Amino acid sequence: KLEGKNAASTGSKLGIDKFSLSLSDSPREGEHYYEGAGYGYYTYAYLNGAVTVEEMTNSIEWSGEKQLLFTPSANMAGVSLDVYNDLWLDSEFDTVDGTMRINSTIVSNDYASMLKGTTWEASKVMGAETNHTETGLGGKRIAVMLYGEQMNGSPSLDHLAINGNAVRVKFAGPSDTNKLAITSAGIFNVDSGFGVPLLFAGGASVTINNGTTAWSDWVEFPLYCDRYADLEGGDHNHTTYAVWFDVAPSPPPNRDSCLAWEWYSTKTNIMTYIGGYPAGIPTNKVYVVQEVEVGYPKQAWFQSGFFDTRIPDPDYKFLNFTVTNQTVNCDVDVRLGNTDDRVTQSDLQLWPLTYFENGVNNSLAGMNQGQYVKYDALFTATAGAVPPPYDEASQLSHVMVEWEPPIGIVDLNMDLCMGPDFGIYSATVDDKALARGIEINMTIFEDSIMGKRHQTLGSMKIVPLNTGK
Repeated sequence: KLEGKNAASTGSKLGIDKFSLSLSDSPREGEHYYEGAGYGYYTYAYLNGAVTVEEMTNSIEWSGEKQLLFTPSANMAGVSLDVYNDLWLDSEFDTVDGTMRINSTIVSNDYASMLKGTTWEASKVMGAETNHTETGLGGKRIAVMLYGEQMNGSPSLDHLAINGNAVRVKFAGPSDTNKLAITSAGIFNVDSGFGVPLLFAGGASVTINNGTTAWSDWVEFPLYCDRYADLEGGDHNHTTYAVWFDVAPSPPPNRDSCLAWEWYSTKTNIMTYIGGYPAGIPTNKVYVVQEVEVGYPKQAWFQSGFFDTRIPDPDYKFLNFTVTNQTVNCDVDVRLGNTDDRVTQSDLQLWPLTYFENGVNNSLAGMNQGQYVKYDALFTATAGAVPPPYDEASQLSHVMVEWEPPIGIVDLNMDLCMGPDFGIYSATVDDKALARGIEINMTIFEDSIMGKRHQTLGSMKIVPLNTGK
């Protein structure tokens, strides 16, 4: 409730970043009340004013980079927030302690999602196009190498190609007046030998006019470039792939030219084998292959950090979560444990694995008790063997786990905004003033040798704290 303001203040606003009012010290984000998060458990009312959400992206001090902002319009103004105990509402996916991204999951401040592989581009790996036309390649097989360390390089180079289950390749025609005729093409894993053919509008061959390009069809082919390549793990940083294509024989004329890119002058990597891999003649140029686009993986796995309920054996009740832009399935599993094992995850296999497909009121009754709770999210592409190139995959947000709260004395911990236009507010819980514990006032007297009596005043407060703090 608004009590007034400092004489130097230019306003009487109230900014609530987050607060807690439970034995588990479960944080409540102020902006969730306005945004309607929390599946009906975050409701509010206000008097004589207006409630909005203020973006605080310019400050790293604000949880969630937002706050609930109340601007009073008259005296006797205030805000009432309903606090349902007890729950953990996870909505900050880039700041949760212990969060792991496994097999192409991406986190932002507001959600977790499946990550589509990005595009390998020859010009950004090799340098600028030289506008060079290579002749005399008719009837030969060309194998262009794609090295894992390139794909897993610095994001600043903008050629980071991440795990996917489907690929397509962009081939470039010559820069002169010739044409490029490809009779067949494919892609294979050099290390394992597994490969698949590439087709063009369902056919094996394609003719590319000068100055133009041609994309192959999407084909199912696992391309892994980071250390969490699949759900079983494994280091794929040095996997080598090759895109090959057969150039049509020289007759008829004007059908055997190729476009090439030069490697950086300081590099000597073998990029192309003329005559096929591995028996062909090695060169440090890239021919024809301009881009390799990587699609979505079949599965992606996101693993949250732990939340400490501070209760030895909570009675867990429900799991709720929100999935938007449902282009792929997103199922969530709750895991419980009696230890906070952030590093080794050694007790992972001891926890039940039951993925919930529906995001509303999933019963957790009967699950093994545990003080620490976390969750996993499994993203699964279901649109056939070759997932289409979605513009944006499904997004998981607002994961909430409920448990039955014990009864005890708790603190009201609140992070408020300070500034030149904020007011002075008082807080009550269920219309009752906050308990101040025991307050001891003490006065100490001392008579000096000069016959004067001196005194010192002091006070001490004994404040109730949360259990376990």
